[in-house]
Amino acid sequence: MNDLTKQQRHISLEKVISVVAVIMAVSHLYIVFFMPIAQDMFKNLHIMFALVLFYLLQLLKKDLTLLSKVITVILLVMSLVVTVYVHFNFQQLYGLMGVMTLPLTIMGAMLMLVVWEASRRYWGWIIPIFVLLMLLYAYFGNYFPGALYHRGISVERIIGYSTMFMGGIYGRLTALSATLIFPLFIFAGLLSVLGGKDMFLRLGWLLADKFRSGPAQAAVLTSMFMGSIVGSTTANVATTGSFTIPMMKSAGYRPHYAAGVESVASTGAQIMPPIMGSVAFVMVGLTSIPYFSIAIAALIPALLFYFYLSVSVELRANKEKVTPIDKKEDEKEDSIWKILKDHFHLLVAIGILVYLLSTGYPAGMSVVWTIISMVGFSFIRYLIKYSFKWEGMKLLVKDIYTGLDQSGRTGAPLFIFMALVGIAIEMMVTTGLAQKFSNMLIQISGGHFLPLLLLTALACLIFGMGMPSVSAYILVALLGAPALVDAGSSLLSAHMFVFYVSILAAITPPLAINPMVASGIAKCDFWPAAMASVRLGLPAFILPFYFMYRPELLIHDYSVTSILLAVFFAVIALLALSIASEGYLFRNLSRVERVVLVALGILLLLPNTLTSVVGVLLFVPVIAYIYNSNKKVAMMKAS
Repeated sequence: MNDLTKQQRHISLEKVISVVAVIMAVSHLYIVFFMPIAQDMFKNLHIMFALVLFYLLQLLKKDLTLLSKVITVILLVMSLVVTVYVHFNFQQLYGLMGVMTLPLTIMGAMLMLVVWEASRRYWGWIIPIFVLLMLLYAYFGNYFPGALYHRGISVERIIGYSTMFMGGIYGRLTALSATLIFPLFIFAGLLSVLGGKDMFLRLGWLLADKFRSGPAQAAVLTSMFMGSIVGSTTANVATTGSFTIPMMKSAGYRPHYAAGVESVASTGAQIMPPIMGSVAFVMVGLTSIPYFSIAIAALIPALLFYFYLSVSVELRANKEKVTPIDKKEDEKEDSIWKILKDHFHLLVAIGILVYLLSTGYPAGMSVVWTIISMVGFSFIRYLIKYSFKWEGMKLLVKDIYTGLDQSGRTGAPLFIFMALVGIAIEMMVTTGLAQKFSNMLIQISGGHFLPLLLLTALACLIFGMGMPSVSAYILVALLGAPALVDAGSSLLSAHMFVFYVSILAAITPPLAINPMVASGIAKCDFWPAAMASVRLGLPAFILPFYFMYRPELLIHDYSVTSILLAVFFAVIALLALSIASEGYLFRNLSRVERVVLVALGILLLLPNTLTSVVGVLLFVPVIAYIYNSNKKVAMMKAS
């Protein structure tokens, strides 16, 4: 009887959570579209929904002790009290802007606590501890020597800057989260339940059908398609990896390698236009560079990244004699036209999104119009599919409800985390640490560009550990990009560099969160999966340095000839490095042959046209030698 009561409570709580998530999604779309309230009030509403939803979800956990449940309920009540207080005292807050009364200090401290604890529970200790260190630095700044010195900030004003002065938790990150990131989550959630997941899977299989490495190619392409619209690489690994990793294992790929492929493909998807896991729109806000310019700049490096990954998995399939999985009869009959016909409602909506963004239409409104059009076209699609029967409409409503529900549940932890990162950013700006950090990077590098790039990359990897792509990018953009711009880099190149490198923290040991998730799905040890991810992710580590020295790769303001040359040299270099990394081309390669190919790859990537031409001229005979020697061995075996 007791178990039955618990189950009923669990079901009731699930229903409450679903209703809250759906109301959160619908209210956000309405406010973004009509903007009936001030943006700061909207940010408070956004934080309220995210906190309430998160702590309700915490109560669903089966392993919670009674004490943990009580603490969670207290945190939930505190979240409601603070945000409701801010809502009903909004005008008073503006009148007192810059002044912290005792009630405001208490409320602000409570808000910081519930946001900090929610982030710690979901994302771990690293960033919450970093935020605490930033708060301590803000308070004890007058004890620091040299360039790190500042006058110190009182506890009341630290709380004010973090909350009630409409910065920190209520800062620019939360504004982006409410007006843009969450609508994108809703778009991604609806796209998935209305047939997007099936569409991407079918496209992946269709495009990968001609390769021996078909299962891995399908995993790469599916993760690329899905990851571009999902703002979390880890969520991409968890969702697409749940079926791509077992598929690769059944084809003959080793578990750790399958985990590595999924980790890298999901991570690289964040650099793939048009959506780039939401970061493209955030970059617009930080740099004022038009969206279309950012998307175009990201295109070639992203295609090169997936070119390398596709070549690598194909070489590995041939090396290990992987057996392609036989497709079902209905899968064999699939075609691009059949996919287009079945999913026209989604493709038209995606086309509308790209068109609106390319014309400079506001990003948030573009996403809302896309969602409206996708629901409208889905209505037509479901009518036709279910022969104008009522069952089709009921299924459509159910799918839309599910998509809205899932978008709220998935997004809440990220939105809270972004609010917490907002505190760290506020402290950096208020204390001047961001500019001091950039100056320190320039001083340590001695003004030399390559050491500065390496130091900035190291900072990006450290600050990107365990963080979602959007938050990681914003943090490192504030810390690292100004130093690169001061050193002579263009604004676009600098932001692209810190963005590319920061997302690689997701596959970089020791924290490597994506291989950690993927290894759990693959049922293998973490370290082999992490090492496979680093090796497969090699181009992602190289490409940012390459386009910093050869900015032609980012397309803008360069001739077609120079762009094509930069792409050509990059393709040959990545081929050489891929072959050397896998140690296979037609046959297993010797250690000397692999070293030669690595040297050729380096020659091709050096920022000098002469060395690149020499690399190409040497690459051709090396490949010819490997091919001919393999042919001779095959003839000797035949005779």
